[in-house]
Amino acid sequence: MNAYKLGQFQTAIANYDKAIEIDPTFGKAYYGKGLTLKKMRKYKDAIQAYKSAVEHNPNYVEAYIALGKMYSQINQPDYAISTYNSAIQNDPSAYKAYYELGAVYLNKKKNYNKAAANFTKATQIKPDYDLAYYSLGVSLIELNRLNDAVLALENALSVTKKRKWAAPHYRMAVIYNKQGKYSKAKAAAQKALANKKNYAPAAYEAGKASKDLGQFNKALSYFQIAAKDRLWKRSADYEIDLIQNRDKYGGK
Repeated sequence: MNAYKLGQFQTAIANYDKAIEIDPTFGKAYYGKGLTLKKMRKYKDAIQAYKSAVEHNPNYVEAYIALGKMYSQINQPDYAISTYNSAIQNDPSAYKAYYELGAVYLNKKKNYNKAAANFTKATQIKPDYDLAYYSLGVSLIELNRLNDAVLALENALSVTKKRKWAAPHYRMAVIYNKQGKYSKAKAAAQKALANKKNYAPAAYEAGKASKDLGQFNKALSYFQIAAKDRLWKRSADYEIDLIQNRDKYGGK
């Protein structure tokens, strides 16, 4: 593992191969080899190494998770789902496998019900799993279960050890804007921006809330922050145009 940490990947592979030659059932050697091959972007070889790790040690949760992530990375979500389910079958307490399974359903399959179910299971096994609560909140927003989403995001913030975490506050701003609670939306977005300066998604939500509160100059300043991010520029520029040309669009 020292060679791997030092970035000496060829040496690391040779060391793992020696360990496997001595003990062909040594799951940790296959796992380490898989990590190294992934760093070398030899993804097919990495997958084979991870598969060997779990074949020799069916309870090796870390290897299942590494294999599942590898399948997700190469856009094979069905294989990833099967891998995480195998991990859970062999170790029902594998909360990370439930989390990763939820992530595939959320990000790849857009199956928000299954995503929420797996994130919930992860939090039941590990009640201080901040990322699972956060991802549960994101899934519940997609399901329009907004009050439940707020609770999940509040749980994420209550158990996290992160000193500054902007994303949950941003997601709460999204919820409150959807609910027409613009003062609460603005406050949540401001908390996100306090934790992450110039955070475009939060700035955009702060702009929306400010606009709906009739605070147009403030809204402009927030949208201008969001417009500096290429992913948010089009949406922010549109909002800026609406405010600056309210007469043209029939606004007040």
